[in-house]
Amino acid sequence: AGVPLPAHFMVTYAPKNGEAKFIDVFNGGKILTRGEAEAIVLDLTGEGLREEQVKAASKKEIIVRMLHNLTGVAERTESNNDSLRYLDLILALTPDSAADRLQRARMRLQTNDTAGAKQDLRWLLDHEPVGVDLERVAELYHSL
Repeated sequence: AGVPLPAHFMVTYAPKNGEAKFIDVFNGGKILTRGEAEAIVLDLTGEGLREEQVKAASKKEIIVRMLHNLTGVAERTESNNDSLRYLDLILALTPDSAADRLQRARMRLQTNDTAGAKQDLRWLLDHEPVGVDLERVAELYHSL
């Protein structure tokens, strides 16, 4: 099963008899114990693993993670159009993702798609997601 650990995707194999093993698909398929997998994540993020982070991911969750990775690559190469395409796909799969709506609004503004940015900002104002500075969103919305 695919396991989307923080900052590092791995696969687990759980035999009928015995302890589950992690397989580091980005390191030649190296088989790791949970402790070794946790050490990798600790090194990359500075935080240990929580139990909910080692659960198997659904196909949809794996696809969304891959799309987030592609969005990051596109942003580093300053390809706003690619970033927008990936964000459109992410939001088609997870339409209630406030963080992705906010990111798409930002990208739309950078590509002069004011109407699209307003649409995403309006969605945020209408749905009032937790953790979003709605006052700032409202200011930006009204300034466009």
